[in-house]
This record gives sequence, C-alpha cells and structure tokens, in this order.
Amino acid sequence: MLAQVLLEHGATQDSLHIAEHGLTLAGELWTLACWLRDTAAAAGDPDRATPGALVALQESHSLDDYQALQTVAGDRWPTFRDEVLAELRQAATGSPSTVGEIFVYEGLLDDAIAVADSAPYDYAMVEQVADAAIQTHPDWVIRVGRQQAERIMNAGQSRHYHHAIAWLKRSRAAALGAGRQDDWRHYVDSLLARHARKYSLVPQLKPLRA
Repeated sequence: MLAQVLLEHGATQDSLHIAEHGLTLAGELWTLACWLRDTAAAAGDPDRATPGALVALQESHSLDDYQALQTVAGDRWPTFRDEVLAELRQAATGSPSTVGEIFVYEGLLDDAIAVADSAPYDYAMVEQVADAAIQTHPDWVIRVGRQQAERIMNAGQSRHYHHAIAWLKRSRAAALGAGRQDDWRHYVDSLLARHARKYSLVPQLKPLRA
C-alpha cells in the first residue's frame, strides 16, 4: 500500500493524504479506513482519523469500529452519535448481528429488540438482547424465550433441549422479576403435560417450575 510505504519513509502527512484519497475510490475500503483511522490517531490528527473511523464503521457495522469512532471523535462524539445511530438503524436489516450488539452496548434496548424481532434465527444476537432486556422488557423476554424454546421442544430435537432450557431460564427470570410466579408455574405445568413422553426433557423442565 502506497500510504504505508510513505509512512515508513517518514512522510506521515503525505501518507495520510494518499489514504484519504483512497477512501474516495471504489472497492473494499475497510482495511484502508482502519489504517487511516489508527495512523492518523497515532499522529494526533483527529480531523483525518474521524473520517477514516466513519468509513470503517460504515463498512463493518461492528461494535469494535463503533467504539473506535467514539474514541477518535473524542469531544465531538455527540455531534456524530445521532446521525451514526440513524445510519445503523437503516443498516440493521443487512447486519443484524453487529448492529444489535451496538444497540445493546448503547442501552438502546427498543432498537435492539426491533433488530432481534427482524432476525429471530440469529440466535446469538437474540440471546444477547434477551439477556440485556430481562429487567426492562420482561414481556418481550418471556415471549421470545417461550417461542425459541417451544420451537425446539415441539420438534423433538433432543440434542438441542439444553438450548430450550436456557431460553426458558431467561423467560423464567423475566417472569419472576415481574412478579408473575403463578403464571410461570402454570406455563411450566402445561409444558410438562404436553411433553410428558419426552423422557429426556421432563427432568430438565421440572426444576423450572420452582
């Protein structure tokens, strides 16, 4: 990369200028954007580091690049934040895993839940959102936990029953936290009746009644 060669020869400003120009060209930009962000930040040039950080985030939609943008923006971060989050909401359909993670990090659980509802089979991301929302959005956690668990149990996927139990534990925590102990016991009783012949599942369900 020409910018790297210039940097190695001590031409820091020329290297940053070349990298800036590279970001205007077509093609894969994430690697160059990260390089510009990090090199400009190390050189004490936030005016060049911040655009690089913005492009890196636009390319990846990752939490690491989001946090890097926060860092290089410094006191200017409030100026960028709302616009960046608006762009991430638009990007959520194509990058639910990473955008959902950013919304959880920011405590924007309504946004995170919207992403999780749009991508119910992105299990790791939905789990992360559910874990973060147990106290604040118990109704949603109860519902999504039951849906995910029942999908596994109804299909008789015994090798995945441990995942179903993990989902039910999340729903249980939300139900108990919301003072719905009786409703939860009735629900578990209904599961025990429905799945009474699934002998590997029943012993895992019984402790959830308490």
